[in-house]
Amino acid sequence: MKSGPSPLFSLEQEAHLVNYFKQMSDIGYSYTRVEATALASDYAVSIRLKDETDKQLSLQWFRSFMDRWPDFKLQKPPAYSYKSFTTTSWVVLVLSHSCHKFMRENHCKITRYNVGELCTNAYVKGLSPDNLRSSFRRSGIYSLDKSPYPQQMNLPATVYTQTETDGQNQETNDIIDHPNDIN
Repeated sequence: MKSGPSPLFSLEQEAHLVNYFKQMSDIGYSYTRVEATALASDYAVSIRLKDETDKQLSLQWFRSFMDRWPDFKLQKPPAYSYKSFTTTSWVVLVLSHSCHKFMRENHCKITRYNVGELCTNAYVKGLSPDNLRSSFRRSGIYSLDKSPYPQQMNLPATVYTQTETDGQNQETNDIIDHPNDIN
């Protein structure tokens, strides 16, 4: 048993916080210690354990909270560099080259009036079919390899097959066959 003040939240309320942090981490959003403490303070105000005029919970509260939940860790999602995605790096290279070329040729700044053209040109050149194919191959995705999928998955869906017994379809066919008789 530890000395000091008792925890602000009950075990159920702390479990609710832990589950929320885990759910957010699962979808790729993580919290820092400061953000988690601020969120817990807001939670305490919303369930009327604290008043809005009270101070926020401290990092000491966060440390004791983490001590009470030893198997819980605030995890950051993996950081992705734009260089790990080869298609994106192609677009960035082409955009950078286009911007430098524009400034060399025109001796002026890039404004909002010409940034659209520069970006469009970069995307058209950077996202060419060859660049996309090579990027997918490097990442292990083969766009034209249909072997993992059964042949039945390539057939048209049965939802799109229609019969001519529907009255509305018959009216449409009559209008198409006799366009002059509409009036």
